[in-house]
Amino acid sequence: MTKKNFLFLVLTVVGGLLFALGMCMCLLPEWNAFRPGVVVTGLGLAALLAIGLVRWVMAGKPETRQAILQTQRDEQMEAANQRKAEAEERIRKAQGK
Repeated sequence: MTKKNFLFLVLTVVGGLLFALGMCMCLLPEWNAFRPGVVVTGLGLAALLAIGLVRWVMAGKPETRQAILQTQRDEQMEAANQRKAEAEERIRKAQGK
């Protein structure tokens, strides 16, 4: 598990617990904490939405950038190998004459 995934796991658990506690505060009349429950539920929901948004935005960026760089490296290596093969062919032809 990478640090990024562990961080998202911890933040999601915290957001979920805030949301659940806030819902309990709202829905249990014995606690007499409806208004604070709405606030805690809102904080939990905001945290979960923010975490989801950040995860969604960051999902493909490093991998996509890495894939583009790898493709460019592959193309450069292929071009270099082709030039090398052409040069070796010219040398063989020159030696054969």
